[in-house]
Amino acid sequence: MSYQPKKDNGFVTKMLIFLIAALVLLIVYFLVSNEDKSKESGKKPTPSPALTEEVKKEDDINLGTYLFVEYDSSKEILVFHDNYSGENKYIPVLNTTLIYDSFNVPIAKTQLRFGEMYNIYVDSENNNLKRVEGSNLLWEKKYQTGIKVNKELGRITFGETLNPDGTTSMVSNYRFTDALFVVSNGQEYSLDKLSGIDMVTIRGLGEVVYEIIVTKGHGNLALTNDEDFYGGTLYAGSYEFTIDPHKTYTLKEGTYKMVLSKGSFNAEADIEIKRDETLIFDAISYGSGPKEYAQVRFTVDPLFAEVFINGEKTDYYNKELTLLYGDYDIIVSLGGYETYNEKLTVDKAEINKQIWLNELPEEGSEEE
Repeated sequence: MSYQPKKDNGFVTKMLIFLIAALVLLIVYFLVSNEDKSKESGKKPTPSPALTEEVKKEDDINLGTYLFVEYDSSKEILVFHDNYSGENKYIPVLNTTLIYDSFNVPIAKTQLRFGEMYNIYVDSENNNLKRVEGSNLLWEKKYQTGIKVNKELGRITFGETLNPDGTTSMVSNYRFTDALFVVSNGQEYSLDKLSGIDMVTIRGLGEVVYEIIVTKGHGNLALTNDEDFYGGTLYAGSYEFTIDPHKTYTLKEGTYKMVLSKGSFNAEADIEIKRDETLIFDAISYGSGPKEYAQVRFTVDPLFAEVFINGEKTDYYNKELTLLYGDYDIIVSLGGYETYNEKLTVDKAEINKQIWLNELPEEGSEEE
């Protein structure tokens, strides 16, 4: 008798379909559940939102427009300058603080620009810093020169505007307050240091200047061992100065071909003027050479005779005269005595010169 399998009557097939359907539903449930948890946890990184009305809630408080000074990363503090009071504001920055430049582009707190103006918003509920937005409220004038400051009247004029095409514009006249902020090389700068030859960017609101940024400043040039050039001319680019003793010359920062000229003496050199620095140029090798001096003492008999050195009457009595090495015309005279003439060569450190005058013969006297 052979084995005959029992018919399943469709039971096994139905159970298999049921299990597959249950597995599919379970997978869908886990996928949906994980997506919801991810959204709730906030762990999934999302880019900073663009500046929209949804972000700009009506209950945010606008503290005003301030000039950015620095970001203190050790304390997570943003420092702003108040152009009205002249004081600085120190505001904690949070990870939730939204920061935008003047084009509404999201930026990091490390990208805030020194000297730029920003609108500051805080949360009305807890006063936390909510948003920092670049401001477009201030007007801006670039390439300004000829700046003049009148502190008594609180006025600033800038003489010329150098346009990109090389032309210049008219003089502008504005007010300023003690809160005026001046910037040079990314640092706060003294208003008193500004020079009319500086090129600056000026920002303000209405008729009031709030900020001056030095874009091209000035430096100084001083000469040493330049005695041979006194009264001559110093040329540097478009600058032309008369060379005077112990004089300092102010030039716009940059490189120049400098020329010193006086008679047969000429000096030419390439120089670089750096902002707020003084360049000292030694002209000793361009003149007549190193200067050597001597101490010269005159002893004259009779005592009250007059001494002339190179035509100038000189007080010589009981003193040493300081003379440069070289040749001098010496004349000694006194009434009733023969005039003494000599060319004296000064070529050593100390010279003692003794001169005796001969009496003139009496009138009418004859030799026997």
